[in-house]
Amino acid sequence: TYAWPGNVRELENVLERATILANKKTILPQHLPLESLNSMPVTRMDIGLQANKFNNFSIPQAVSTIEKQMICAALETTQGNKAKTAKLLEISERSLWNKLDLYQLK
Repeated sequence: TYAWPGNVRELENVLERATILANKKTILPQHLPLESLNSMPVTRMDIGLQANKFNNFSIPQAVSTIEKQMICAALETTQGNKAKTAKLLEISERSLWNKLDLYQLK
């Protein structure tokens, strides 16, 4: 059920760690950080990225999609407060307003 947001690199790191901990040829469940992996929530952004994983290979379009989702989530978190949203996203208020215009989110 884990979303593997880090994809192959994250999986490789988990298996490498398990191999070191196992000290044998067989990796057992106790060698895997299953509790911490299963406690990580799957976000709406993760689900959106998985759904669109192979539909489009355009980096600019993917960045725009993620940026729009992040802005919407931040606006929801701040209950529409633009100043707080910009601060949460670590961008200027002017940049936020430009992006709201660009993505027609007003």
